[in-house]
Amino acid sequence: MNIDCIMEYLSRNLHTAVWGLTPEGCPEKRICLRADLEDRMNETLLSELLSFAAFEYPVLASDDASAAYAVVSAGEQILILGPVLLTFGNACRRRISCGGYDADALLFLHPCGSADLLRDALLLHNLFHKNNLTMEEAADVNYLDDQIKYTVQEHFVKIVFENQEQGSRHNPYDQEVREVAAIRNGDLEALKQS
Repeated sequence: MNIDCIMEYLSRNLHTAVWGLTPEGCPEKRICLRADLEDRMNETLLSELLSFAAFEYPVLASDDASAAYAVVSAGEQILILGPVLLTFGNACRRRISCGGYDADALLFLHPCGSADLLRDALLLHNLFHKNNLTMEEAADVNYLDDQIKYTVQEHFVKIVFENQEQGSRHNPYDQEVREVAAIRNGDLEALKQS
């Protein structure tokens, strides 16, 4: 599997860095397609994030300022996505003491919904594990607030609906107007012709 390609995709999608580490926690590579994103990974932060790599599911963790990371055990590597700025506030169940970003530096982080970060972390998890997790299962172990779970479900229902709508054929607009006019006027013959 071309892990570099996946890391580049995730970096582009989340506008952040993606770290590849050995199982022992030694950084092997960092891919970040944003030249303006400063590397603030330090020993303390790395140690805190690596403590989540033992979980059997992708883990989201954020600091008090909503700088968030995702940690995924991916075969022979541990992948860390982030930082991003959570738009839904401090919704993660797992906390880190220091995300490495002060208030000024937070302005440079990409605002990201927790559902988007979890979706991309879940993609990585499911690529490297036999037991595929659903978004709902991953949300249950990562979010504190039931409202966030509801928002995630609502977001995905909207995506499914839009995909279904785009995949089906619709009548032309002028035909819809003729049908509505025929119904309003009670003209059954015009409705049949339209």
